[in-house]
Amino acid sequence: MIRNQRRSVINNEKYYNHWHDAYMKHYGSTFQAHRPENIEDLHSYLFGQIGFQEGERILDAGCGVCGPAIYFAKNCKVHIEALTNAEKQVAEAKKMISLASLKGSIEVNLGDFHELDKIYAPESFDRIYFLESFGHAKNKKAVIESAWRVLKYDGILYIKDYFATEITGNNERKHLMKRAIKRMNELYSYHLSDLYQTLKIIRTLDSKIRFIGAPAYALSNESVVNVFEKENNIDLFSSEYMPIIVDPMEIIIEKIRRDVRIY
Repeated sequence: MIRNQRRSVINNEKYYNHWHDAYMKHYGSTFQAHRPENIEDLHSYLFGQIGFQEGERILDAGCGVCGPAIYFAKNCKVHIEALTNAEKQVAEAKKMISLASLKGSIEVNLGDFHELDKIYAPESFDRIYFLESFGHAKNKKAVIESAWRVLKYDGILYIKDYFATEITGNNERKHLMKRAIKRMNELYSYHLSDLYQTLKIIRTLDSKIRFIGAPAYALSNESVVNVFEKENNIDLFSSEYMPIIVDPMEIIIEKIRRDVRIY
């Protein structure tokens, strides 16, 4: 693993261990900033988008405390392997899984999703999902390629996350946007993804892009993010003018066989 990538993993671990209680207070068991007012509406939407089928083996890459995984396992007989690099999240997730009587349906472990192929066997998952966890990866190429190696053919990779908007406008606006993105990355231990670069990586693989678009649900009128940031003195802009710096997006990719033998 490259040195900077390792530093990023450590930062993410420290970040979520440090902010664990604050996230539980504001976000509950589902650490999703882009969300509707009713969290069950989000869970139901994600369930449909990821497309769970009974009997499948699923990987939750960057699982948090397993709020979504618990919903999925309650509503479909699947086995979910859940991975996080924060010890506090592992401990909390195990308690929640036990309370939900889902031991055996969800297995949560401590690990680095840059190295999924060192943790899990090749082609061992029917579906892999990243729910606002992909943006924490510094080496996007390593994460996607590692996930691809443990995903079965005909399997689905699902990413829901924020992607950086285009830096546009006059010099003052561009400066403000760049500064806000930098602060977001620093304050949230993020490495905000570039959508086009992400798609470029995906297109080098044996893949079929099934969907790219914004999540199709209404957002809460009172943003959980705004309340979280206000209480914890987080200010990305230091200005009354706040241009949009991120686009919430979903990407759904199928792993396919491009090489066909002709008889």
